[in-house]
Amino acid sequence: MQLEIILDRAGFPMILIEPLSSYIHWLPITKIQIEYFLCSTNETAFDDLWYQNVLGLNGRVSPGKIGQDNYWQAIATGIIPRDMKRFAAWCNQSSSSFDIPTAEEWFTTYEYVRAIGDDKVNIDQILKQSQLTQRAKMLIENIEFSTSKATFELDGTRTMADQMLMRLGVMEYVYLDEQRNTYGGYGQTNSNFFGSFETPRKNFPQTLNNPREGAPMRHYGFRLIKRR
Repeated sequence: MQLEIILDRAGFPMILIEPLSSYIHWLPITKIQIEYFLCSTNETAFDDLWYQNVLGLNGRVSPGKIGQDNYWQAIATGIIPRDMKRFAAWCNQSSSSFDIPTAEEWFTTYEYVRAIGDDKVNIDQILKQSQLTQRAKMLIENIEFSTSKATFELDGTRTMADQMLMRLGVMEYVYLDEQRNTYGGYGQTNSNFFGSFETPRKNFPQTLNNPREGAPMRHYGFRLIKRR
């Protein structure tokens, strides 16, 4: 399948999800993307202490050291929705709108990419993007290598949804209501990262609620959608 790919402000890939006519991040937002944001923003709230608190919940791993027992450390977690929105606003450099997806958008994406096989061509298309940084390339390659066996062993299947870490990644914040002020999480964590979850029926990720928007949660991260 030919993917339509763009890069976000930090140089990380997003792919077009045709049923939504919108782009969504290939992987949940990584710590590298957050670090680009921290270097660029003038908002005093995002200082060294803020980032150290984030890392205290889920430590950092460099792209070259990503493996099957730590790949989740490359993903940014422990960030609350209002701070995710500030990152999304930083990504907005045009009339396009970056935001956390709604539950319906996330699940539509999951169903769309779950129908596409686990194909090396998918990764090759991502890695051939001329503006992709070396760190991003290494991170994407090593996450793919580190997760390929784990997702297949989960239930004997692996699809593009698994390549995108929509399973065995992190729980990802979504809006649960039309007003976009109530949050939940879609996804499925690796049991070595956050306990043991029952395998979802029919390959569906779990839906967990986080009623405390103000409380950082170690296993909650996010990816952004860019609506056109």
